[in-house]
Amino acid sequence: MYNELLKLKNNNKLCAIYKNAEKPDNFIVGYVVAVDKDFYAFKAVDSNGNSDGLYCLQVCEVIKIETDSKYLKKMQKLHQELPCFDVDFGNDVLKAVINFVTDSHQLCYVGLFDQHVSCGYVTAQQDDKLYMDLVDDEYGDDDGKCVVYTSDVAFVEVSSVELKTLAKLR
Repeated sequence: MYNELLKLKNNNKLCAIYKNAEKPDNFIVGYVVAVDKDFYAFKAVDSNGNSDGLYCLQVCEVIKIETDSKYLKKMQKLHQELPCFDVDFGNDVLKAVINFVTDSHQLCYVGLFDQHVSCGYVTAQQDDKLYMDLVDDEYGDDDGKCVVYTSDVAFVEVSSVELKTLAKLR
């Protein structure tokens, strides 16, 4: 799907991306803004046409891509101008997004290949490790610290509606 994602990026085309064959109605809508062989960055749009954050997701998880459907045409009419995320993606999308969340000190989700998801602030990167101050993802309270290997990161989510709501609780 790398080539298809690259076409979407180059054409700045609104699309729906499906990642879970077991949940065929589960998809994300938005724009591919960067892609490398392993990861792609995606500016998401929620069902009301509002910005739903920047996601860094694995290329290998994409099982279906839709464009030009009735739903997407509706979303095209609804969505507002999406915020510009000041990210220099270069040729390593994951590293660029991790640098962005570290430098901007934004609340984020970091998901690992083992399905574990951590919510918090990336405070440092050293060697192949990511250091985080954790935040309880229900109440917004401080919830400890963690360190993970960058090579174990499966996705990063920042500035989504859910994370913006959670940040207001802090």
